[in-house]
Amino acid sequence: GAAPTAAPVAAQAPTAAPSAAVAGGGVAGTPAKKPPKGVTLARGEAAYEVGAVGANARKQTKVTAITIYNTDPGYRAGRLIAVSSRYICYGVRGGSVRIIHQTTGQRLLQKGHTTSELADICISGDGDTCTLAAVSSNGDLFVWGISIENMTEVKATELFRKDGGAQGYARILWHPTLPLLATGSSGDNAKVSIWKGFAEGAVPSCQEMPAEHSGAITGLAWVAGAGSGNGMGIASAAADGKVVLCDGDGVMQASFSPFGGDAVQSVMVAQPKGQQTPLLITGSAGNTCIKMWDATGTTCLHSVTFTAPGTSSKVGPEIFRATVDLDPLSDFVLVANTVTAGSGDSFAVYSIHLNTEGDSPHFDCMCEFGVVYPVLSCVVCRDNSAEAESDVRQREMHLYCMQTKAIQQYHLRPDQCCDVAPEASSAPLVTMSEPVSTPFSEALRAPEPVHVAILEPAHIIHKPVAVQAVRAAPLPAKAPTPPPPQDD
Repeated sequence: GAAPTAAPVAAQAPTAAPSAAVAGGGVAGTPAKKPPKGVTLARGEAAYEVGAVGANARKQTKVTAITIYNTDPGYRAGRLIAVSSRYICYGVRGGSVRIIHQTTGQRLLQKGHTTSELADICISGDGDTCTLAAVSSNGDLFVWGISIENMTEVKATELFRKDGGAQGYARILWHPTLPLLATGSSGDNAKVSIWKGFAEGAVPSCQEMPAEHSGAITGLAWVAGAGSGNGMGIASAAADGKVVLCDGDGVMQASFSPFGGDAVQSVMVAQPKGQQTPLLITGSAGNTCIKMWDATGTTCLHSVTFTAPGTSSKVGPEIFRATVDLDPLSDFVLVANTVTAGSGDSFAVYSIHLNTEGDSPHFDCMCEFGVVYPVLSCVVCRDNSAEAESDVRQREMHLYCMQTKAIQQYHLRPDQCCDVAPEASSAPLVTMSEPVSTPFSEALRAPEPVHVAILEPAHIIHKPVAVQAVRAAPLPAKAPTPPPPQDD
């Protein structure tokens, strides 16, 4: 049987800060308004009440508009926005993909390849020449080479397309540094495959992994140092409730059920500073519960459950249904509530800090940020501009969001996202009762993580919008600054 677990401990919402005196007319002695703080998460199992903070007590951060575009509300399980150091790509109606070159602002609408809506998108490369992959909601896979000609025209060259058929493609993910594309299919016999050799006029090769699932693949993540093949394994999550890990040689290493057999929405692989082996992070359906695991999924190190207002019950999809992403440096998990109904009380982004100091890795702090519009999909990168902090861990996180009314970039400083002291707890660790098939070998041990390309400022971000205005980096004189364009 499963080891006993500690009862969830609710995170205490920060109390409202005292009102600040109005300049020139305040009452003497009135304390200055303090910015909202984050909350300390209880060890073992923590619970966080959605809406307990309130819109007025949420943290605020800088935000800049990329483009104005109305997107229909609704939950998107896949990622609909992808960002590299040179391009911002996102889905528009009818399955088309908007591609924006960040340095010049040149734009391309890639269309005509499908009439089905976009289901997932990812980009590989950190220069003016990149490779973009997309999956449509009917399961078809598309791969394009993206380039800009004479810095005046963005072009997309189709490299590959494949009809998904009955077992259509559901999720895709590029390797962070190698030209390898992982795909996960849907259906009752879902499979994970690794593709390579994308080039115009060529047929890429495909290696099928042994990670068979009895439900659609919902998440993919690369695992550093797994196996002797290319040194990278793959983790897959699925609607069948399992997470399966395969090494670079195509050998299944572990299989476990993070949520007792219930569907798994997401899987991420973190390797924070000082952590010798990877950590697995899983999200339940709607990402209402986020769990941290050891490298094999044997031991749950920490969990955070989002609960309904005023109760200890798990929150329902009418109030909270989230999309998640992992900071490239593995310091934070970003959780964005995608619920669009009701008032702005639910429009929030949560940062969860990973702490690997002390006796065991755990989540120690959560901060809640207000956003102008509901977030439908997001991706997080770190600032790599010339003006960025010399200490990479202090560099801003840039959270690129597809929202109902616009595509926007939120600027999150690490000190904003972790501003409370961790609090120790005697709550026991949660241990899985289901045995894993095979533990990962010592090959899983890896040095510091290989960091994917981190973004420079998006020069096309021009006009400050609500929350707190930010001034974008100036464009060269030959490229005058226009307002954020209205997309098609």
